[in-house]
Amino acid sequence: MFSSYFSDIHPIILVENRPLGTLGKVNFADDFIVISSFDLLQQLAVYDFQGHLMAMRDDIGEGPEGFGEISDFAVYDNKIYVLQGYHRKISVFDSSLRLLEEIKISYSASGIYVNDVGIYLYHLESNPDFPFRLSFFEAGNMNGLIQFDETLISAPLTGNFFIGLDSKSFIHYHPASDSIYLVNETNVNGFHLNFGSSFIDISKFKDLHPLERLKAYNEFEGYKDLSNGVRLSASELLFSISHEKKKKYLKVDLSSRQAQLIQTIKNDLLPLPSNVFFEQNHLNAAWYWQNSETLSKFYQLNGSKIVDTQKINLPNDPESKVVFNLPYK
Repeated sequence: MFSSYFSDIHPIILVENRPLGTLGKVNFADDFIVISSFDLLQQLAVYDFQGHLMAMRDDIGEGPEGFGEISDFAVYDNKIYVLQGYHRKISVFDSSLRLLEEIKISYSASGIYVNDVGIYLYHLESNPDFPFRLSFFEAGNMNGLIQFDETLISAPLTGNFFIGLDSKSFIHYHPASDSIYLVNETNVNGFHLNFGSSFIDISKFKDLHPLERLKAYNEFEGYKDLSNGVRLSASELLFSISHEKKKKYLKVDLSSRQAQLIQTIKNDLLPLPSNVFFEQNHLNAAWYWQNSETLSKFYQLNGSKIVDTQKINLPNDPESKVVFNLPYK
């Protein structure tokens, strides 16, 4: 499958001079990789394409409550836009993590996406003064694009909800919604994916106690957890999705607005585990990451089938991370 959309796959072993801890998000610029993670404190790290650490900071926020606050971040034009939702601001850094500017925003936000048009913000919490889940930030003002859906507050999942299509358009989605939105500049076109009545109806859980709500969500066997969205081609998307309590994949054709459930995907570019969960993509490539331990176990199970020249020379630390960059055809 991979060879139908990607020209190659480039493994990048991260040399962890300082522990990364638990990874939050991985993003690519033209010449470097940006990673948010948590190891005692939230931190932001920049690596080159050889996996060497260029810069790291764990003092992004201000004061005891905001120390290390990274709600989300985006990379655009080799600049790093760090959203600090609690402080209602966006801090812009260069690849050395040197602060370039700070942008004040009027309302708290949880996610950020930046392209040629400007800055878009995702709002996780309801706000009666600004009842929108997606907004466009322009000239100091926040302009609402998609109305807030109160039922989504009941969903236990958060994450990255943007898929870049080109320099001016992207897809916005949510794990607990069967609707996706095509955003072109400030024009929004939403449509339902056809799951019939099999997609989770999160509104049925809104009156439950949080623990009961989580239990009901986890026990639901239909479709849920639309996540890890990535562009495959100009008209095709790939998502991870949960179905019958198993992780599967969903391929969406934007032209026909049809969705196809896929049990597994095959990496036919290099012998590697097939349990791939994409992080994101930009115009030229997509990417994902895995632990060395996962890769080492795969080699142990399939060692006789894989020639040594096709194996990655893994470090001894099983917690070390390998990022895979896949250029589009």
